[in-house]
Amino acid sequence: MGFARLWGYSELVVLNLFGRVSPSFAVLKRVHDPIGSENDITLQHWFNAWSEDPGIDLWCGWGVNGEHGQRNLAVQSRLSAVLPQRCRTAPHSPGPFTLGLTRSGQPRHPLYVHSKSCRRPFQWARTGSIRHPEEMS
Repeated sequence: MGFARLWGYSELVVLNLFGRVSPSFAVLKRVHDPIGSENDITLQHWFNAWSEDPGIDLWCGWGVNGEHGQRNLAVQSRLSAVLPQRCRTAPHSPGPFTLGLTRSGQPRHPLYVHSKSCRRPFQWARTGSIRHPEEMS
């Protein structure tokens, strides 16, 4: 919320890769269905809204734990699917943002970055399929 206030956002919607939330990732890893039955529906709703509204910015920040069960790849696939619409709707608007990358290329969780960190376009590790729209051909 601090970053949102600092950069002048009037609203903030926080989404999680996993529908089940716990302060201890070790606990989340033991849950039978950490994604939950409604999480993909909620994520898709907001990804669609982002793709159609140039006034919405999307920040990715799930950290290293997003790799659990290859959840990061499932979310990457969903974002990749809406990126062409975003580029048509907002050709000069940035793609997804991040506050930095982990060593494995995951977007850093906002709780674990310095308060003076700057947002920057998020490029997916390994695939490069999501990048700043100006780099799209």
